[in-house]
Amino acid sequence: LVSLVATLATSILVVSLAVRQGASKAQSLWAGVLFLALYNVLGTSYDTVAVDPLLMFFVALALFFFLDNTQRGDMAALFISGLACFTKQSAIFPCLVIVVSAIFSRRQVRTFWPLAFWALIGVILLITTNGRAWKYLAVYPSGHPFRAFPETRVLFRLFVMQLPLWFFFGQSMMRKSNRRFQAYAFSVFLASILGVWKAGGWIDAVLPFEPLLCAGAATAFTFRNPLLIAQLILGLFNPFSAIYPWSTIRQADRETLFFLETTSGEVWLPVQTHLAVAAGKKEWDHFAALESSTWSGEETPERLIRALQTTRFSYVITRPESHRFLNALPAPLKSVLYENYTPTRNGRLIVFEPKPEQPVVHRNGDIGK
Repeated sequence: LVSLVATLATSILVVSLAVRQGASKAQSLWAGVLFLALYNVLGTSYDTVAVDPLLMFFVALALFFFLDNTQRGDMAALFISGLACFTKQSAIFPCLVIVVSAIFSRRQVRTFWPLAFWALIGVILLITTNGRAWKYLAVYPSGHPFRAFPETRVLFRLFVMQLPLWFFFGQSMMRKSNRRFQAYAFSVFLASILGVWKAGGWIDAVLPFEPLLCAGAATAFTFRNPLLIAQLILGLFNPFSAIYPWSTIRQADRETLFFLETTSGEVWLPVQTHLAVAAGKKEWDHFAALESSTWSGEETPERLIRALQTTRFSYVITRPESHRFLNALPAPLKSVLYENYTPTRNGRLIVFEPKPEQPVVHRNGDIGK
């Protein structure tokens, strides 16, 4: 629900940002339509249960106030960008742009009170979370290595599948220069590329830049230009889900929930862990947390290895499109998984079942097959 509301709110912000860039009402509405139409191009990430759609909203909202170019606007932008930084650390890039712009604009000292506020919140979190906040805010992000080259499949979606939009964006930036918009957009673009470049980075890293790309391109839209229609067609592989992402009900989610609700014993979902909770089962470790902790030099949780060794899980469930995430699991954990479980295809799911010679240890301690 949070992702859906954030996506809807961001689409409204895209229209508003386009208007602030000098686009007409028709051009601004087109910007909003194209933003929603990119749902499939962006890997159907608008409605995922992750922080990225929320980050996308905060980044767009901070820009909305930043473009006011007033003391109150900068203050509001700093407050929201601080919230964005706690959502995901990559928001530090646009936050720094706001800080530098406010300094060069010679804003009063009170303009910067959000920095002190969020610093205080950060200190409180560090003190009260027994190190967990420090791991999330600093240790895990700094532990991610970088690939030799950014993920090419993401670059294809960003540049090739959105080539017409980039054409309009370039025209718009040359026609009317708004230094604040350009500096902010560049910082978000840089954060997105670095997010795609780091190991494990995927299309969700690009989400915060998409509202800016659509809004920034709006002033160059000419409705007789075939490139505008071409971009819409490139986005609309599935018109219903692309235009109305918040009404999309994923069949794989429904199959997973049905499978969980009709299965006794515990189940581990390395990717869609929230579905286990929705089905009334215990939520176990998410693959991203395991991946980040490994890169940070921490050992794989012994309780999870033990659970796989004793086949505590009746099933381990993933999907073909997310099956690659298993490759990111720590080597000891992946080895134990394949030693004790056999993967099989079940509809839209990949289900790991205990090997025939392995007993299933249920939560109450009973042993069954």
